Amino acid sequence: MTPEEADFMRLLEAELYKFNSFFAEKEEDFMVLIGCRAVEQELQDRVARAAARESKEELMRVRKVIVDFHGEMVLLENYSALNYTGLVKILKKYDKRTGALIRLPLIQKVLQQPFFTTDLL
Repeated sequence: MTPEEADFMRLLEAELYKFNSFFAEKEEDFMVLIGCRAVEQELQDRVARAAARESKEELMRVRKVIVDFHGEMVLLENYSALNYTGLVKILKKYDKRTGALIRLPLIQKVLQQPFFTTDLL
């Protein structure tokens, strides 16, 4: 492996680390929020109070909280897909320009990375 290839591989590893760190942090935030009984109980209480008072405004606020949370989860999934697509394109171009064949082994490695495996979301 040439020094340039080694530098390229180090750069890719650093970027993968950034992807994974960001994704893991956000995923953990979501899991803490989902697992928080107090949040769940608060939403249930707000829905019950709104239904008892027939308060459409309160129901809309609860709905907005849920929709916003779902939207943030979708954005995180899109972040993962975008990073994967960008990485594949970079590797394809690298292989094409250098004649190296590093794309397939690296893609197999990427498929095992936390930012790509969005099972919890």
